[in-house]
Amino acid sequence: MKKNVSMQIKLMLSQKSLHYTLIVLSLFSCVAFLVNCISNFGRPITDVPNAYFFFIGSSLSEGFYYIFSIILPIICVIPFADSYFRDRNKNTLPIIILRSSPVKYYFSKGIAIFISGFIIVFISLALNFLLNFIAFPVSKGCDFTMFPTYYSDFYIKGYWSDNILLKNLFVGYPYLYNLLFLFIISIVGGVYSIIVYNLSYFTKKQHIMMLASMFVLSNVFAIISTVTNNFNIRLENYCFAFSQFESIDPTNIIIMTVLYLLMIFVPIPFCFKKLRDVI
Repeated sequence: MKKNVSMQIKLMLSQKSLHYTLIVLSLFSCVAFLVNCISNFGRPITDVPNAYFFFIGSSLSEGFYYIFSIILPIICVIPFADSYFRDRNKNTLPIIILRSSPVKYYFSKGIAIFISGFIIVFISLALNFLLNFIAFPVSKGCDFTMFPTYYSDFYIKGYWSDNILLKNLFVGYPYLYNLLFLFIISIVGGVYSIIVYNLSYFTKKQHIMMLASMFVLSNVFAIISTVTNNFNIRLENYCFAFSQFESIDPTNIIIMTVLYLLMIFVPIPFCFKKLRDVI
């Protein structure tokens, strides 16, 4: 199994789609950083917000956060989530499976695909986090005097006391808080890649639709959350730092978690059957 995983990871790291996606996301991180530098150029240092404000994995970064949350479900699946699809269409699948086994193939491929979704998100967010940390003022705790009126009022009036996930960590250690969510968003990227990987076993020719499936599903969940106003099951509404302003309903979180676990684990026996039929 270890050999199979190693082989799939090497294959994943050699993909041009991984390199191109990583370049695009890294450029996005750098552009966000440069825009923030330009917008704060010439201001007195006391008026420049702290570095954690500009992290694109946090809703405090506003515009760039929204763009990143929209493209996340599709950008993380491009590098390697369609790997089974490509193996099958190149007619190399029977040979690979005969050299290992359906179970080893599925899980080794799945591990590599999860890592691909994780690393492109992690590297791009970490780059943005590091650039902001170097260029902008750094303080120990959270300075609410720098917040836009909406955010500061939200805190001062106590509206967010039960709504923001890990609120005490954010107030005391905002950079650690951002780093934690950096990892969470990266894990979400890996999860999205696995879901699309499972879907690829049941897709014959619709390559583009397969890659866009997670993007479409995420937007369907967003529409449901908007229309119902209190049925929030869109994962991006929870995985980004400082994005949970609406009341957190444990029922919604449970339903959302169950839905994603079902999308990950229910297809597995059917995927095994598909692989056994190849031999």
